[in-house]
Amino acid sequence: MRITAGAVSGLVTAALLALAMNMPAYAEEHGSENYNTQPTSYGLHVPWAAPHDRYMADGTIGRWAGEWPTIPVKNIRLWDSHTTWTELQPAPHTFIWDDLDANVAIARQHGTTDIILVVSGTPTWAATRHTQNSANWIGKDSASPPKLAAWTEYLTALVQRYKGRISAYEIWNEPNNKLFWQGTPAQLAVMVDIAHSIINKYDPAALIIAPAPLISSRATYTSALPYWKALASHGWNIDVASTHIYPETGKTSTDFEWLIDESMEALTKLGWHGRHWITEINYQTKTGNPVTNKKAYTLVTQTMERAHKYVQRIYWYAWTVPDNGYQPALLFRPGTGAAKALLHY
Repeated sequence: MRITAGAVSGLVTAALLALAMNMPAYAEEHGSENYNTQPTSYGLHVPWAAPHDRYMADGTIGRWAGEWPTIPVKNIRLWDSHTTWTELQPAPHTFIWDDLDANVAIARQHGTTDIILVVSGTPTWAATRHTQNSANWIGKDSASPPKLAAWTEYLTALVQRYKGRISAYEIWNEPNNKLFWQGTPAQLAVMVDIAHSIINKYDPAALIIAPAPLISSRATYTSALPYWKALASHGWNIDVASTHIYPETGKTSTDFEWLIDESMEALTKLGWHGRHWITEINYQTKTGNPVTNKKAYTLVTQTMERAHKYVQRIYWYAWTVPDNGYQPALLFRPGTGAAKALLHY
């Protein structure tokens, strides 16, 4: 996901929103099966860990010095961190690793060695077609299916360089969101197969994380199914299944449990019985402002407790810098209720 709730709400029609109003009652009927017997740990996105230019509160571009979380972080996911394919390989055979090098080095300096890199964002030169309404902060054709030769070259260079330093590769971001993917489930499954072959060859200890669909409602849950079916038809060439969960505006941890329970049930029916991580999550308020620290503490705690019987990890978005323009329900900053709640996990 990215810094506006509109990317989520734009996926849902008014009729389906009306259906989603029944979710809390339905959620109470679910959750009887325990899919996970391991402790559930948290991870964070730390998009502003490394120094780089960014828009400041007054609209000017300034140099951000970088900031690391003030709470312990064992697991991070690199996204919105200037580490997309578009940014790392701006031209054929040309790689600029500076931002990824910096993020990995900073994480390791703080004792964080469990690092997910999201492999996503097609450079224009590697696109098979021009796309409309791709995520413009990544690139104008970043949602295009790539040329497979270019995909292979990029992954090979990437995995060879970061062997032993990046512990997992998440293959694409939110494929059921047209901002990030405008190809087919079958095309993405082929890309996962290629990634599986390259990662197993050059860094077999690294994990392969499935493309994580965005799930915020019944509508987006339904749109995730074709991607899971495609992975199943290719023999599940992954180590970890994953989802992104952003319950609709005003929803609670009860609705979160409905979404993850339905996802787990669908994955199980399709033959997946392995690990499942939520690699991105937050909530949204009707006002567009963060909830109070007390409510944030409660919501994070309830979510972590409900997540325990389903997933091994849950990655919160995001350790947020001041005035970055993103205002989710849960704000992870020094001393906030959301940050304090994570200290118990």
